[in-house]
Amino acid sequence: RKDLKPSKAWVYLGGYRYTNTWLQANATVYHASLIHPILAAAVGSLTNPVSQVIDFGHISMTGASGDINIMPINGLSFDNNVSYNKGTYDRNVDTTGGYYALAGKNIVNYPAWMYKTSVSYTWGGATAHFEANCYGRRYFSFMNDTSIGGYWLANAGMRYSFGKVSVLKNLTASFNVYN
Repeated sequence: RKDLKPSKAWVYLGGYRYTNTWLQANATVYHASLIHPILAAAVGSLTNPVSQVIDFGHISMTGASGDINIMPINGLSFDNNVSYNKGTYDRNVDTTGGYYALAGKNIVNYPAWMYKTSVSYTWGGATAHFEANCYGRRYFSFMNDTSIGGYWLANAGMRYSFGKVSVLKNLTASFNVYN
């Protein structure tokens, strides 16, 4: 199409990292401007949707994340991470399928808040771990009228690394349970 322009992105990122023998901490802030992002979207009516490639003009994302990893004894690690992202469409979109008032709407399929915590312990070749992830509300339509609320996922597992066994290098057995 002649009216599509190349996509560009301007990303500004700053952060700080602190590390010592028992603690690692990271903090990051960012802003991204996506200029002429080209996305595929279903436009038209609910009973007759049409897939169309659309120039969304401008999308802004501003956010921050922080991570703390504490290792109080050899082999034990506690990690906590939280992130926030405010991503919005900055203009309305006029397509062959209709006019869509998207300015200020949240970007699709991206939660504003995310949190992750994990604990792991390694002793010799054995490792055990547990992780919990929390995801905030996500929108599934460009108009932000369809969404899924926040939810948690949890995973746990164990692994044993046998190292070299005959002709096999780094032989590992794992058992994991995913939610």
